[in-house]
Amino acid sequence: MEPDHEDLSPPLVPDPSREGRGLMRLRDRVAAAAAEIERLREENAALAERVAHLSGGDAGIELSGDPAQLRTTIQGFIDAIDRVLDGDATPS
Repeated sequence: MEPDHEDLSPPLVPDPSREGRGLMRLRDRVAAAAAEIERLREENAALAERVAHLSGGDAGIELSGDPAQLRTTIQGFIDAIDRVLDGDATPS
């Protein structure tokens, strides 16, 4: 069966200027994502170095051993921080 009328509308052709803008936006987003990934990698490396330094015994706290003693030590740090934040830096 043949159509009653002939389709005279132009074929759908993508607008190159619109595609170009979309491609530019995509490239910008990829570049921003790559820059953020690089920033996060640098931050991660710095944090890993800091953890390694603190794990070497310089942290002033041993994270293994008796859990009750660890809890007491950590609570002591929390209490000291609370005193500093409250403006009373004198030890108890």
